[in-house]
Parts: sequence; C-alpha cells; structure tokens
Amino acid sequence: MDVIVLSYIVAVVVSLGVGIPVLVRSWRHRDGRLALLGAAVTFDGLEWLAWALYLFTSASGTPLGYALGIASRVGVAASVLCMVAFTRVAFRPDDGAARVVTWLLVGALLAGFFGSGLAGDWIGMRSDLAWVWLEQCALALGYGWAALEPARYHLLMRRRVKLDLVEPLVANRFLLWSVYAGLFCLGQLVWDVSLIFYDGISTLDVLTVGLTVGAEAALFLAVFPPVWYARCVRAAAGSEG
Repeated sequence: MDVIVLSYIVAVVVSLGVGIPVLVRSWRHRDGRLALLGAAVTFDGLEWLAWALYLFTSASGTPLGYALGIASRVGVAASVLCMVAFTRVAFRPDDGAARVVTWLLVGALLAGFFGSGLAGDWIGMRSDLAWVWLEQCALALGYGWAALEPARYHLLMRRRVKLDLVEPLVANRFLLWSVYAGLFCLGQLVWDVSLIFYDGISTLDVLTVGLTVGAEAALFLAVFPPVWYARCVRAAAGSEG
C-alpha cells in the first residue's frame, strides 16, 4: 500500500478514535468545553476521510469527488473554529477582545471560502488567489492562539505545583492542550508549503499526518491519562520540587 494512502488511513482512524471518546466523555459530564475539543478532533477526522476519498477513489474527478473536496475544506474550518471557541470560553470567557478576535477569524474563514469559491475554486487549492490565503492565515492564527493560551496557563500552574497548590496532572493538562494545538499549527504551515510548491499534494502529507497523530495523542493523554502516565507526571513534579 502507498505510504501516503496509509498515512491518510492512520489520520482518519486516530482522529475519530480520539475525537469520539472525548465527545462521549463530554456528554457524560455535561462539559461544553470538552465537547468543543472533541468536536475539533472529530471534524478533523471527517475532513481527512473526505479528502482521502476525494484523492484516492473513483469519485476523483466526478461531481461527488468535487463535493468531497469541498466537504474536507469545510471540515478543516469547523475543526479550527471549535478549537478557537474552546480557547475563548476556557481561557478568556469575559474578554471582549477575545470575542472580537473569534468573530474576525470566523469572518476571515467565511470570506476566504466564499471569495475563492465565487472565483471558481470551492476546494481552496489555487494558491494564486488572495482569498485562499486569507483563509489559510486565519486557520494558522486560530491554531496559534489555541496553543498560546494553555501554554501561558501551564507556566502559571507550574508555580502553583511547586507550592503544592495544584495537582501536577492538572498543570500537565494545560501543557498537553498547548502541544495539541501547536502541532496542528505546524501541520497547517506544512500544508501551506505544499499549497505553494506542490499544489497541495505531496510527500509532505506524511509529515502532516505525523503532526496530526502527535497532536491527538497529546489530547488523549490530557483527557484519558493512563495510570503510568499520571505516575510519570507526578514523579517529575516531585523531582523538580
């Protein structure tokens, strides 16, 4: 089996395998913020699936294939918007500036989608269109913001861990959320390179999949930390203290 095809299968399986359990847990605990994280990963899995079907099946080159390509693009936007929404409600719920940033990102994504679509590119693959880059910048900025906020909180929590005011696993959860979003941000930048130099399809897809799998592994550890992982985190915190 082709390495790129295999990498897509891995991305779909891991994304849905992490996203759906997170959604189930959020439902059980009535946790809206966790639901946003689970939705972000699930949408990512669905967009990987749609994109793989667009590229590697007989649907390619047909109206169905075109619809799958558009669905993949919408899935990416939905995923990052869920991540941005989580960042706002979890870290800056009462911050007016954060609310403005969120709506600016929404506006940029919608403008990029419809602007490029009306120019004849609903899939978003024409790197010569400024509308596409408006969307791509919004995606990268959304991921970046989603990585910076929990990183800042992680530093605050580490100080409290040293004073025995916070459980080490709680502080580590913020770090894992930051890693999760940060790897997605790097994946977005890799995709942008592919779009510029390889029309979006290249062996760099394998690197994008690797970043995606690493991000979702970090989220899984944050939500469902195994016993051995919890022990390692607590032991590391004890040795630092």
